[in-house]
Amino acid sequence: MEDSQEVTQSIRQQIAVMEAFANISRKCFSKCVFRPTRQLSSSEDLCLTNCVDRYKDTQVFLIERLQKKALEEQNSGVSSNNYY
Repeated sequence: MEDSQEVTQSIRQQIAVMEAFANISRKCFSKCVFRPTRQLSSSEDLCLTNCVDRYKDTQVFLIERLQKKALEEQNSGVSSNNYY
């Protein structure tokens, strides 16, 4: 039974990653590509690269911040929903 739950959780995580990737792809494409053609211009390519990089940087920052806050709360024995 536990294996089934682990597989289900793994599938849910994979779906969440795919949805996040699709979401950022849509946002960056809308921001960077104004007239789709067969090939990206160099400025569109650079814009897309920067957009995705900023998204990744933001995600890493938020994850690290939340992990730090959770560790601090765990060490102090205090539970709070204030992550700022």
